[in-house]
Amino acid sequence: MPSVETPKPSLKDMPLRVPDMKPEKEKSLLDKLGTAVGDTIRDIDTANKMAKDKFEGDTALMRTAKGFVSTGVGVGLEKSMDFVWEKIWQGEIPYYDKTRFGEGMAGKMNEFAGKSDLNARLYYLIKESTQDLTMAIFYNFLAFRSQPLLEKAKSQHLVGSLVTNIVAAATLPSLPAQMQFEAATSTNKMIGKQQEALGEKLDQASRGGHFDRGQNKFVYPQKLNDKILGLDKQIQDLEKTRVTGFSTPNIGDTEKFFLNVFDVSNPVTQLGVDMVGTGISTLIKNFKEVHKLRREKGGLAGKSVPMPKKEDWRPRTDNRRQEGEKKWAGNKVYYGQSKQDDDLKRLEEYDLKGA
Repeated sequence: MPSVETPKPSLKDMPLRVPDMKPEKEKSLLDKLGTAVGDTIRDIDTANKMAKDKFEGDTALMRTAKGFVSTGVGVGLEKSMDFVWEKIWQGEIPYYDKTRFGEGMAGKMNEFAGKSDLNARLYYLIKESTQDLTMAIFYNFLAFRSQPLLEKAKSQHLVGSLVTNIVAAATLPSLPAQMQFEAATSTNKMIGKQQEALGEKLDQASRGGHFDRGQNKFVYPQKLNDKILGLDKQIQDLEKTRVTGFSTPNIGDTEKFFLNVFDVSNPVTQLGVDMVGTGISTLIKNFKEVHKLRREKGGLAGKSVPMPKKEDWRPRTDNRRQEGEKKWAGNKVYYGQSKQDDDLKRLEEYDLKGA
């Protein structure tokens, strides 16, 4: 039978097929991007844990979080105690236990503030510094009772608060007018309370007489009548001592902002800001060290960078402990050490014990 050959398709009829490399290329880029993001997260985690040596067991992020908490506590204490201080200065409530400043002290301070702008600035500095010191003592008591949740404020934070008060007293333009207005308001409130107390005595004395129908008025014994006239004169004399001529100062928005910032500045907020700053700066510094070592080791893609922990340099008094440390001196512990390495080490020690 004659063979029938199948005609071969020509190149012209064959579809042109070009290998599609794009999906593989995109996949490769996605993998690299994912690995890079993962390595960055691993480095941040390692840098975060490295801060434990510096912050007595707290990581950098934990230090920062505690700083925000302390700052919030400081602002809350400042705002919640503002209304208390006016009563403390005027002797209405005790400053410490049975210690009272008294209206006499408040009156002298208010009079001192009203004499000049310089006195008004010193008035602000004295009051704010006294309140900041008291707040630091109160907060440190809370911190002691809540250890290790809160950290105590230190002397540098009290000094920082004092410096802030000095800057505010020296730079804020409308501060003298505001302090003189507050001093005048305080003085007038004390005068009002004294008048109120005398008014109660006057009311009680007025009840000691009787109504005379013939004269159509209340009649009092001469002694009681003199007392009533004397109380009434005291009330009128106090009215003459009221401080006038001071109005609410007009403070611009910019100065009002800085005044609020200075107002909430106390040793507790100074502590919080310090903790936030050191936590973030330490994390950044450690991250740079980890990232630098990763580059030196060729990238270590997909792996954590092992960072050696700092050795404890403090002298040991226990000789047996020193001998034990010398024996294991070659076994260094690393940050970012994988769990697999720990498991292999435990397995190796188990095998050696079994042998």
